[in-house]
Amino acid sequence: MGIVAILLLFTAGIILSSQEELVLGAKDGVNRLDGLKEGELVQLQGEWTFYPELLYEDLQREDRIFRGIPVTPIHLWPGNPEYEGRAYGYGTYVTMLEGLSPGQLYGLYMTDQAMAYRLLADGVEILSNGQVGRTPEEYEGDKYGTLGAFTGDEEGKVRLVLEIANFDNPQGGFWNLPLVGFYPDIQNHVQSLKLTEIFLFSSVLMLGFFFLAMYAGGRRSRTNLLLGGFSMLVAFRTLLGGQRLFSEIFPPMSIMFQDRLLYLSGYLLLPIGLLLVLSLGYWRGPRLLERIFQAFLVLTVPLALLGSVEFYQGYVELYKYLILAGGAFIAFVLAQGIRRRVPGAVPVSLGLLIMLAGALGELFLGQHPYIVSFATFAMIAIFVLVQIQNFSWLWSRNSRLEAEVIRDRLTGVYNRLYLEEMMADEYSGGETGDWQVLFLDLDGFKELNDTYGHEAGDLVLQVVGRRLTQAVRSSDRVFRYGGDEFLILLERNAREALEEVRERLRKVFHDPILYKGEAIQVKGSLGGSTFVAGEGSLREAIRRSDEAMYLEKEMKKSRGNEKKGENTDESSRNH
Repeated sequence: MGIVAILLLFTAGIILSSQEELVLGAKDGVNRLDGLKEGELVQLQGEWTFYPELLYEDLQREDRIFRGIPVTPIHLWPGNPEYEGRAYGYGTYVTMLEGLSPGQLYGLYMTDQAMAYRLLADGVEILSNGQVGRTPEEYEGDKYGTLGAFTGDEEGKVRLVLEIANFDNPQGGFWNLPLVGFYPDIQNHVQSLKLTEIFLFSSVLMLGFFFLAMYAGGRRSRTNLLLGGFSMLVAFRTLLGGQRLFSEIFPPMSIMFQDRLLYLSGYLLLPIGLLLVLSLGYWRGPRLLERIFQAFLVLTVPLALLGSVEFYQGYVELYKYLILAGGAFIAFVLAQGIRRRVPGAVPVSLGLLIMLAGALGELFLGQHPYIVSFATFAMIAIFVLVQIQNFSWLWSRNSRLEAEVIRDRLTGVYNRLYLEEMMADEYSGGETGDWQVLFLDLDGFKELNDTYGHEAGDLVLQVVGRRLTQAVRSSDRVFRYGGDEFLILLERNAREALEEVRERLRKVFHDPILYKGEAIQVKGSLGGSTFVAGEGSLREAIRRSDEAMYLEKEMKKSRGNEKKGENTDESSRNH
C-alpha cells in the first residue's frame, strides 16, 4: 500500500510540475496569438530571422540594409575558425507577434540559455541575462531564467528582437524557446517551477539525511551511506539546475564553476548507483568489479572540476552509452535478487528501475526538467519504506526472541536467567528501587504430580503463574525461580497500596484448579523481606525471603502434625 502511495505521488508530481505548452509556428517571421486563452503558454517556435555578427544597434542603422537568414529554433551556430572551431560569436534573432489584445499585459519567459542574451519588445528591453558583447572581453555569460512583460501596439503587434552572445560555451546558438502567455499565467508558471525545486530539494535532502543518520547511528551499512550520498547529490543538483536557486543562495560563486558542479553531480550518480546496487548483495560478482566502480567514482571528480569546458560538457555523449551499459548491469543484478527471493528485492528493484528510467528520460528525451529528481524521490522513499518494514520485522522478531529468552515457556512469567541479569545490572548498588521481595513455594507439589501426573502439574504451574501476573501491578515483576517456586518483586513506592496487592496474592489459592473435571486445591507457602538499593543486595533479600518461606512451610507442617495428633487422641477416646 505504501509503495502504491509513493508511485501515485511520483506520478502526480510529474503531472503537476508539467504544463502543456502549445508550439506556435511562425510563418514568414510572424507569430499570431489570436487564439491564446487564459492559462495557456505558447512556445515561440517557428521562423525567426537571424542576423549573424550583428546586434540590435547595427540593425537600427538607416544607411545600410541587412539581409537576415530565416531559421527555426533550435538553431545551433557552426564552429568559428577565429576561436579554434568553437561555436563562439554573437547574433540577433527577430520575429513579429500579431493578434495581441491592445492593453493586455503579456509575459515572456526565457529559460537558461547558458550564455548572454538581451530581448527587446518594440525597442524596449524587457529582459536580459549576462552582458552581450562582440568580443570575449565585452562578454559576460550567465545562466538564469528571466521573466519580462510587454504589450502590443494599437494594431495588436509587437516586434521581438533577441540578441545572443557566447564566448565560453562549446555550444552556441538559440536552443531554448521563449515562452509567452498572459503575464499572470507566465508568472504563476515560473513560481510553480521554483516551488517544485524547493519541494524536491528539501524532500530528497531529508531522505538523504535519514540514511546518513542511520549509517552514523550504528547501522554502518554501505547501502545506507551510498543512499545518503546519492540523495544529497540529486538534492544539490536540483538547486544547481532549473531556476538556478543555488545562485541565489551563493551569489559570489561563478556561474562557470556552478556549471561544473552541475555536471559533476550528474556524472557521479552513475558510479554511486552501481556501487549501491552491488552493496545490496543480490549478486556476488568479482571483487575487481567493485574496484572498477570505485575508480570510476574517484576519477570523475577531477575530470569534471579540472577538465576543459569542452571535455566535461562533451562527456555527456559518452555518458549516455555508459548509462545504457550500467542500466543493463543494474537490471541483471536486480533480477538475481528477485530470482533468489531476497526480502525486499521486488520494491527495491522497482525503485531503482524508476530511477534508471528517469535518468534515461532526461538524457535521451529531455522532456521534463525534474524527472530525475522526482525519480530519486520515489526510489529513496521506497527504500525508506523497505527499511521501515525491515525494522518492523526485526523488532517483532527480536521481541519474540527476547520473550523466549527472558520468559518461562511454561508459565509465561519471567525466568531465572532474566532475574540473574537484573541482579547483575539493574539492581546493583546505586539503583534507587525499594522492593518487597516475596518467595512462593507450592505445597505438596510432588505429591500432586505423583497423584495426577505431570500434565496436571504443568497445568497448575500455568494457572498459578497467570493468577500471580494478574494479581500484581504493571510495575511489579513475577519470576519462576525454579520447579514450583516463584519470586515476586513488589515496588513499595508504587501508587497502589502494597496491602491491596498482598491481599490479591492471598486469593491466588482460594479457587481450585480444574483438571479433567476434577477440582485440585492448591496451596502455597510465602516468605518475604525488604530490599532497598544501596542497603545490601537483591540476592541477599531473596535468600531472606526463601528462609522466611521455609519457616512458614515448617510452621504449617508443625500445625498439621499437631492437628493430626489431636485427631488421633480423639479417636482413641472414642474407642
